[in-house]
Amino acid sequence: MLIDTSNPLTGRWTVIFHPEEKEKDETKVQLQYESNAANTNEDNASIFVMNNYFGIGLDADVSLDFHLARNENPSKFNSRFHNKGVYFKMSVRKMINKGSCKDLHRQIIVEVDGKVIDLPPLEGIIILNILSWASGANPWGTEKDDNFNRPNHWDGQLEVVGVTGMVHMGQIFSGLRSGSRLAQGGHIKITLKADIPVQIDGEPWVQSSGQVVILRSALRASMLKKSKAKLKSGRNAEPSFYSPEIEEGATGGSDQAVVD
Repeated sequence: MLIDTSNPLTGRWTVIFHPEEKEKDETKVQLQYESNAANTNEDNASIFVMNNYFGIGLDADVSLDFHLARNENPSKFNSRFHNKGVYFKMSVRKMINKGSCKDLHRQIIVEVDGKVIDLPPLEGIIILNILSWASGANPWGTEKDDNFNRPNHWDGQLEVVGVTGMVHMGQIFSGLRSGSRLAQGGHIKITLKADIPVQIDGEPWVQSSGQVVILRSALRASMLKKSKAKLKSGRNAEPSFYSPEIEEGATGGSDQAVVD
């Protein structure tokens, strides 16, 4: 159940992809996410709207595997319980078999407000507009840190968080740990040195090498909050391993941002 008491506004963000000039792979083009109505201009740049978060690497890779498996056999993905079980198995497989995201910190360059961020060893990066990701998990965490401002959804800043591996991501899902805080800022530029899985608000695809720029949009979205009765049950009612892609009605492209 959703209620709209104060109806606060949250900032929205524009994500612009500038791929390197090279021959297109038709398979990767088909994987590109269409529900956010991306526009492509003459210089081959694609433009998307982000409400909640942008993921690079591990979390997008698992979501993409799930997305492809469901597209191949949609009739088998007819229950939420089954979907979550499949997602969990895929996560365990990623943990055992180190994939292309193992050295993500060497495959990307992240600049926040013009400053290059010194990345530690990472397999995933999550850029947050709202501190609610993957069914209510908060990768940024709640601990006070004098090196960062207290985040909120209308401050014109994004939070950049690192994920070291599958175990770490599972702990974030479960609320046992937070991610590795990397930066805050209002203008983010990411250089992709290779083709890397990405996702916007739970919609994954493989992005070719090039540059990604995230800018604040003039558009704003209404923030919806769950009723107090629902909030009392807490996140523990949800299984630990969960992706927004699993649940029906993902928020990608919506004019409303939902906080669990």
